[in-house]
Amino acid sequence: MSFLKKICKQFLKGRLKGFVIMQAFLVIPIIAYFIFTYTNDEVNYFYCGLAFINIAIIILLRSIEKFVLKQSGYIADFILFLIPLYMGIDYIINY
Repeated sequence: MSFLKKICKQFLKGRLKGFVIMQAFLVIPIIAYFIFTYTNDEVNYFYCGLAFINIAIIILLRSIEKFVLKQSGYIADFILFLIPLYMGIDYIINY
């Protein structure tokens, strides 16, 4: 078994593959938003707000995954989901 397959197997151990793939796809726009936001001369809060909303969606997916797998801590993750969601909506509306 190759080294990369061992890492993937360990990363996916005890997790739902569909949720992990969705979370990985949401990380790519977050990186692009932050690079675009902070490399410009002026800060664009709209893209920063979108990045925070993507972070909130990732946390929500993690909470749903914990609920489906019957692991503890999904309520704390759901409460933690509300913070970046509020920040993202606030950035988009107010700036």
